[in-house]
Amino acid sequence: MHCGISAIDAICVFYLGYRHSGEKHTTAKEMLNFIREIKPEELKEIANRFGRILNMKNMAEYEERKIKMKEAQELLNNATKLLEKKSKLPSG
Repeated sequence: MHCGISAIDAICVFYLGYRHSGEKHTTAKEMLNFIREIKPEELKEIANRFGRILNMKNMAEYEERKIKMKEAQELLNNATKLLEKKSKLPSG
């Protein structure tokens, strides 16, 4: 879950020069709307994946039920896709 948050932070820092620093990670999701160098449909996909990660994070941290295997696999898939986006950023 936290690797997805870190990936969004890296994307925001690269394109916007800053990252979200508050308690609500949904603000980081909203910051994606200010990135102009990524196509809107790709930003929507990134935001949707990040939103699903945040929903699962909140459920895992604040609800009593355990994460199901299917949910864990979806979480892993979403985090992996975000990390792939991050890894395509130029380094240096």
